[in-house]
Formats: sequence, C-alpha cells, structure tokens
Amino acid sequence: MPNQQSQQPPSLMIRVPTVLVTVVRELARLHRNGRTKDVLNGLQQLISDIDNTVHTKAEVETNIKINELIQRISQLELQLQHSDATDLQQQNQTLSVRVEKLEDAYNRMDTYLKNNASASKRQSQPSRQYHHQPTRAKARSYDEQGLAKRLKVDVATLRQKSRDYVEFTLWCRKTDPSGLAWELNQADGLYYLLQ
Repeated sequence: MPNQQSQQPPSLMIRVPTVLVTVVRELARLHRNGRTKDVLNGLQQLISDIDNTVHTKAEVETNIKINELIQRISQLELQLQHSDATDLQQQNQTLSVRVEKLEDAYNRMDTYLKNNASASKRQSQPSRQYHHQPTRAKARSYDEQGLAKRLKVDVATLRQKSRDYVEFTLWCRKTDPSGLAWELNQADGLYYLLQ
C-alpha cells in the first residue's frame, strides 16, 4: 500500500474570490499541460515579490513618517529654545518697566509726604518758618493799637474779635507770634496777658 501522506489528491475544491476565478482556471490548464513546477516557482516568486513590496512600502512609509517626526521635533525644539529666550527677554523688560514705575511712584509719594510733613510743621509752628525767635511779650498789658500791632491786625478786627471772650482767647493764641492769649479789661480798656 502506498503512503497516503505522499500522495496528494488529484484535485481539491476550494472557494476562490470571483476576481481570481479566471486566473485559477488558467493555472489549472497549465497544471494539466505539465507545467506545474513552473507555475509553482512563478507563484512563489510573485508572492515573495508582493510580500517584499508590501514590507518595503510599509518600511519606506514608516521611515518617511519617522523622518518627518524627527524634523518636526527638531523644529519644535528650535522654536522652544528661541521662544524661551525671547519670552525671558520680554518678561525681563516688562519687569524692568514695572520696577521703574514703582520707583517713580515711590519717589513721588516720598516727595509728597515730605512736603506735607514740612507744611504741617510750618502750620503748627509758624515761628520756625521765618527762622527767628518769637517776640516776647515785654509788657504785660497793651492798649488797642499796641495789641493790634502785635497781632498784625487792624483795630476794627481786634474790637470785633474781642466781643466773645472764649473765641477771642482762642483767636489770640492762633494769631499771637508767641501763642499767648490776651483778655480785655473793661475798666481801663487795656488788654492783659492771660495767665
């Protein structure tokens, strides 16, 4: 009995896509004419070429994509390096401008505060404004003209202010060069230093 494994059946029924039906019929005809080895060698060569082409195309496409990605990454790295330097320069310039503005505002505020402080000192201590010692009250009493001259007002203003005792004493303290208060003695018409 011959070995069943070595013998192949004379034909085999398989399903073939309709596009390949005419080609398979042509292969069957060549097989019947005794050209089976040539057909098998040709098919193997064709299959090998197709596989190589598919692999080669896939490899070429993959290599192209890899090269494109490498170029893209290089471009992005260059842009990032350039933008980092540019961004740092812009941020540095922005901060410098802000610092200059803050310094300017600080200097203006400092000048303003110094001016207001010296103005308030001048208002609270008017004698220091002119850098001389205040005139001392030599006499303990003045007539209307003498006190008006001391307070640097006219007699009419002095008479008007002296009508109200409390208002007059406060006004005298503000107006007198030494900050003294005066009071009118109705009996003799003289103004005396308030103790």
